[in-house]
Amino acid sequence: MKKLLMLLVLPALLIVGCGPVELEQSVDVEPDETAFLIMIEETGKQGKFKSEEYLEEHKVAAARILLPLRVRSTGRMWWSYEWIPTARVIKVKRAPVTREWTDDPNTGTESKAQKLAVESLDSVGFSVGATIMARITEQQAAKFLYNFNGQQLEAIIDTNVRGFCLKELSAAFGMMKLEDCKLKKTTVFKDVEKAVIVKFNTMGITIDYFGASEGLTYDDPKIQEAINKQVQAEADIETAKQEKLAQDERNKTLLAKRQADSEAKTAEAKEDAIAATIRNQTKIDAAKADAEVARLKLAQKEALLLEAELYVMKAHADARVEAAKNMKELRVLPAGSGLLHNLDD
Repeated sequence: MKKLLMLLVLPALLIVGCGPVELEQSVDVEPDETAFLIMIEETGKQGKFKSEEYLEEHKVAAARILLPLRVRSTGRMWWSYEWIPTARVIKVKRAPVTREWTDDPNTGTESKAQKLAVESLDSVGFSVGATIMARITEQQAAKFLYNFNGQQLEAIIDTNVRGFCLKELSAAFGMMKLEDCKLKKTTVFKDVEKAVIVKFNTMGITIDYFGASEGLTYDDPKIQEAINKQVQAEADIETAKQEKLAQDERNKTLLAKRQADSEAKTAEAKEDAIAATIRNQTKIDAAKADAEVARLKLAQKEALLLEAELYVMKAHADARVEAAKNMKELRVLPAGSGLLHNLDD
């Protein structure tokens, strides 16, 4: 009897040991992601999932999130069960997303035509290229998830944001004639940029920039051809104007050079005349100086001669005085004395 009981119990024990093991289930969160742990079996609380506040409360900062598990029956036998999570993780990627919408297969985010098609007030259809960059901040993650229910930013940029930009551009260009569309394109894009920033900031998306990329592409090739001809004609006129201005400047430069050369020659002639005058005056002054020196030398010579004559005259006078003294002392002159003949001199 005991052996029979053991034979019955052992298979039961083996069967019990064949039930599924409770294995840990986790989700990794990257540094540029924000994760939300959403309970999927909270009775009576499913409506709160639509609340932004609910999502903010269930934001998880961990880099690895462990999911809570429970047993779910999979058959009639008591070992027929499995472990299932009672919550799920929704991740919002915050990395910036850039899009460039062009028609050129060598540019843009995709090779297909992506320019934004609009129309002017005078019903001329054309397309404008655009570029945009957007991101989600940590503070905006719950708002973004609430508004877009788990969609990634790339998809939102290519649908919702692109559609809004197209609407705003169409409205702005639709109020302008074609010529104004070309002239005011930059202003239009700036206004649309402001509008798209405000619009999607309230929905959890930060728009860093939105601007034009490439020129206008017209639906009718003839319009583009006519514009090209007009631009070429205007360029030719402008080139002619610039060439005329350049020639005028060259003429002015040549005239100024000629005038400068003439003035230089005139100045050189004046300097030569002044130099000649100075040289002549120097020669005259030198001649005058030489004449003055000669006059002075002559005067000096005459003075010396006069001095000699005076010396002689003085000597004669001294001799007469001396003779007169001698005559007073002699009183009687010897007969035949020559002094008597010279007393009257």
